[in-house]
Amino acid sequence: MVLTYPIFLWALFSLSIPIIIHLFNFRKYKTLYFSNTRFVDHVKKDTKTRNKLKQYLILLMRLLMLTALIIAFARPVIPIKEQDKYREVDAIAIYIDNSFSMESESEQGPLLTQAIDKALKLVNVLPDDIHYYLITNDFLPEHQRAYNKSDIIQIIGNIDISPNIKSIDQVIKKAIVLKSESKELDIYIISDFQKKFIKPVDIDNENISISIMPLNVNGQNNIFIDSCWFTEPVRIFNQSDELLVKIRNISDVSYVDIPVKLYINDTLKAISSLNIDAKEDKTIKLGYTNTSKGLNKGVVSISDYPVTFDNELYFSYRIAEEINVLIINGQLENKYLTSLFDTDEDYIKFKQLRAGQERFDEFPFYNLIVLNSVTNISSGLMSELEAFVSRGNSVLIIPSDESEASMLNQVLEVFDIGKLQLDKKEISKINSIDYKHVLFRDVFVEYEDKPDLPLISNAFFLNLNSKSGAASVLSDQTDNCLFATKNYNGGKIYFSAFSLDENQEFLKHPLFVAMFYNIIIQSQPIDDLYFIAGRNNSVDIQVNSENSRVYDVLHIVDSVGVDIIPMYRNVQGVLNVLIPEVMLEKGHYEIVANNDLLGVFSLNYDRTESILEYYSEKELSEELTSAGLKEFLLINTAEKDLDSIIREQKKGKELWRLFVFIALFFITCEILIIRLMK
Repeated sequence: MVLTYPIFLWALFSLSIPIIIHLFNFRKYKTLYFSNTRFVDHVKKDTKTRNKLKQYLILLMRLLMLTALIIAFARPVIPIKEQDKYREVDAIAIYIDNSFSMESESEQGPLLTQAIDKALKLVNVLPDDIHYYLITNDFLPEHQRAYNKSDIIQIIGNIDISPNIKSIDQVIKKAIVLKSESKELDIYIISDFQKKFIKPVDIDNENISISIMPLNVNGQNNIFIDSCWFTEPVRIFNQSDELLVKIRNISDVSYVDIPVKLYINDTLKAISSLNIDAKEDKTIKLGYTNTSKGLNKGVVSISDYPVTFDNELYFSYRIAEEINVLIINGQLENKYLTSLFDTDEDYIKFKQLRAGQERFDEFPFYNLIVLNSVTNISSGLMSELEAFVSRGNSVLIIPSDESEASMLNQVLEVFDIGKLQLDKKEISKINSIDYKHVLFRDVFVEYEDKPDLPLISNAFFLNLNSKSGAASVLSDQTDNCLFATKNYNGGKIYFSAFSLDENQEFLKHPLFVAMFYNIIIQSQPIDDLYFIAGRNNSVDIQVNSENSRVYDVLHIVDSVGVDIIPMYRNVQGVLNVLIPEVMLEKGHYEIVANNDLLGVFSLNYDRTESILEYYSEKELSEELTSAGLKEFLLINTAEKDLDSIIREQKKGKELWRLFVFIALFFITCEILIIRLMK
């Protein structure tokens, strides 16, 4: 047993006062004379020995009562371990988990409300004359300083739910940074302790005490929208589309007839009914028709309670109002290519010029560049084409009959497609088509066993590098690749192993129109459907030739008054806009400048918080130990007398109440002695 305030033991000298009073009895006796003692025979006489015994017992009770009171004021404590002594800390950090999972309900109410209540009780128990630090998932700048007791109580009451997510190692490291010059630090972590919260911890526990306060969570049911994507990479005006939506059920129960709704530009486009079993992931299709060009905003929604933050998924995409194509011809224009690109003047804008007349600074204004029969590709042009593709654009390379394999191999090597042999094949027939490739989807009504396909003359022998991801979409009887495609750094490369100049049969075949028109359509830029809030995200916006002026200031705005000026870079006509990490609210956001709408992006909350999996108390202790926490105290927050538990956990078993009762016992004994010993 140790004493918290041993200075009170000096009061033991006060025990001399009752001793002095009992030793010097100041009562005066008066002598009475009687003529006859028979008049006092009926008076009961106390013996001198009995009277002294009574006085000694009263003295003993008073001494014991005073001793017990003095020891009670000295605050005796039985330490948790015999060798431990009470740590005098000068800084206390309190972490309150305010992530979305803390919206869950338990028998005592919302978890965040419970956490705030536990934190306030904790502060009321802890000392007044030390520094307090508050940590939440937001890591707010105003929480970087120390607070006194009254201030920390007020700030704790204002904590609200946040979409930010932190792990236990981030919390502890943050507390250590806040500790600064403090010699001793106590860290209290109040959380529901989802499984994702426990991450490996690499810290030195010296001069740090960590107390774990898990909240009791009832089993929670939750279904949520995990993600969405389109079956096709490009959206086309007035054509049907299919959106795939992945929905997860982490509950132990099944759900029936859950409505799944799809809104595009605030208009209900599709609705479906979902049946999903317990612990099942299901992907459903929502079909609709694109009826709006330009920027489109979509939302997929379901109904689920009590966890609601993951019931909606926002996404956005662009349907190009026009596609800009640049054709660089080696010599003469190809009339078939010209006729193809001229089929839709309102949608396809193309420009043709001779090789050597191209301007590299105009490349960012195009979606597709076609090199037709160019016999010599300079290193400067090759470098610009690589940068062009890396910005998400497309390049189509069609050789000339006079093109040399060595020059073309330099191009293939840059994009890691394959290698051409030096000789050519005089006559070959297209024998195989990759019908599953995006260039041929929905082109053929049915697949014939022996289709009438055109002959190809003077085709190169192309050996694809299979490890690079290059794919053959056309091949001949010997499986020689005649036309290859590859995704490269966000863009697309198309390479023809034969020239169009002398292959009239191919140019007159419907296959040419379908394949090359789809190359044009697929050259539209593909943007991210959505981003996760709070991460390092950026949006690329291609600035066309009509809108190529430099913007001084960009604004990110939404429909409820958000207006943020972001950082951005203008790289060869592409605006790379950084999404600030402080943007944490889900929804659609527009990027505007000088009243021009440049782009749209969508933010969603991280779905990590949707997986409501928790550890039992035993599992939690084991996981924390495995994560690297050498020493910690596990405090059961379900106990009603949390104040006493915290005191006992931190200081040991306090005995002052026991000594108060002992003092009352001795007072009672004194009263009984006085009354009963006659």
